[in-house]
Amino acid sequence: MKTTKFKFILFAMIIVSIYCSVTFAKTPYGFLEYIPALLVIFTHKNFIVFTLIMLLISNMFIYDLTNNRNYVIRFINKKEYIDSIIKNTILFSGIILFIQILLIFFISAIFCHDGLGFYNLKTYNVNSAIYLIFIVIKYMFFVQCFSIINVLMLNLFNRSIVTLGSVLYCVNIIFGGTDFFSKSIKWHLIDYLVPQLNSSFILFFLHSVTYGFVVLIFIQYLRKIVVKFVKTVGK
Repeated sequence: MKTTKFKFILFAMIIVSIYCSVTFAKTPYGFLEYIPALLVIFTHKNFIVFTLIMLLISNMFIYDLTNNRNYVIRFINKKEYIDSIIKNTILFSGIILFIQILLIFFISAIFCHDGLGFYNLKTYNVNSAIYLIFIVIKYMFFVQCFSIINVLMLNLFNRSIVTLGSVLYCVNIIFGGTDFFSKSIKWHLIDYLVPQLNSSFILFFLHSVTYGFVVLIFIQYLRKIVVKFVKTVGK
């Protein structure tokens, strides 16, 4: 049963990757060049939401896998148990993301064959290949953080509450605005995954890194809360 769930997640991710590669990289005039197509795909809202939903399902799989007494008795204390859950989350979501990224690079190479698209981005005066590498690394980092937060939340709250919260979050990404509290401060995850206008690439890089540190600090505090309050397993 558990193997079937993981196969379903991989299969769904493959289908989504193929769909996004073919759909988002196409214009009325044909397919984009290779690197521009990849940039469009990895920064497209719908693609990001598809990924977050797939990872949410993966997180539930990890939770079911680790939330049983046979697994828990391997650990001396709750800290080791929670750290093990985080490591498994990074491993499973990392495998899924790695397969997804390879698929997108491969499928895009099939359809986007008019050129590589090496050029300097006018906005940032940086080579498109360098910009793509940063975008892919940033994408992997932030969606991994989303997975870790979800798994930790599953150990704090009821599965239905976490699922509802995650789904509403994804719906907000597609249909809602991101400026809930301040138009000058970007706090929403999607603000750092979709294209943003900054005065320079360095500023864009620093904004992303700063937000990344904030997310890591939040995860660290959330981890401490979970270690303190998690009580039972096998629910």
